Amino acid sequence: MDLNTYLPPRVAVIELSGVIGVKLHAREFTHLLRAVRENARYKAVVLDIDSPGGSPYASEDIYLAARALARRKPLVAAVRGVGASGSYMVACAGERIFALPSAVVGSIGVISLRPMVEDLLAKLGVEMRVAKTGDYKDMGSIFRAATAEEQAREQQFLDEIYTRFVEIVREGRPQLSAEQIDAIATGEVFLGAKAREVGLIDEVGSLDDAVEWVAARAGIDPKTAVLRPKRGLAQLVLGRAAAAMLDSAALAVADRVAVELAERLHRAAVGPPRS
Repeated sequence: MDLNTYLPPRVAVIELSGVIGVKLHAREFTHLLRAVRENARYKAVVLDIDSPGGSPYASEDIYLAARALARRKPLVAAVRGVGASGSYMVACAGERIFALPSAVVGSIGVISLRPMVEDLLAKLGVEMRVAKTGDYKDMGSIFRAATAEEQAREQQFLDEIYTRFVEIVREGRPQLSAEQIDAIATGEVFLGAKAREVGLIDEVGSLDDAVEWVAARAGIDPKTAVLRPKRGLAQLVLGRAAAAMLDSAALAVADRVAVELAERLHRAAVGPPRS
């Protein structure tokens, strides 16, 4: 007997915060989404999003789990800070997407960055010697310049990931034409009102607005239960260390460039914060 059937119904508010793949582990998050899908107490779901994105593979894993949940129960997304790149991909699983007026939304695109230390090593008198099997085993090395063929292969790889990203946006935003999606799938980010204007979101509103809407959709009172993946002490410590390391790595830089630009533009528009 499932005791959850007899408990008062709730809207599950699932927090999605941090860099996907580092602070936010896809495996833990998809386990949570599956548990909510099977729990009879949760009649509706809000994804509470504040994330610059992260790994495309982890983002799609979470998106697919959220999409499976949305086929079983009403599900919406609410962007309260940043819903960019991989986190916007996840938001596309929702029946509707809400965002605050100052929220940063979009960044539909793929980027690959890596530091090059070949000249630095040469100045230090350090030489890298590589033994390998397979012509492309060290493709992407930071110790040498890429060949023209390697650059072409990397671009093809990124193009394929981008194509899949756009497919997911089309699945989640069926009201937009292919031309409209192509016009916004440029890596740009938009603030809330503009994001609604171009079709990235449905409503400019708060988390409470999203809860009210999805609760009405499910026919229940807008009472919530806030959920987040369970993590042990060792995972928390390691996760924080990994996140700190990633802050100086290409992935974090790549996904935050567009977000920081939007925040600068927003500050320029509304002025500095008042004390």
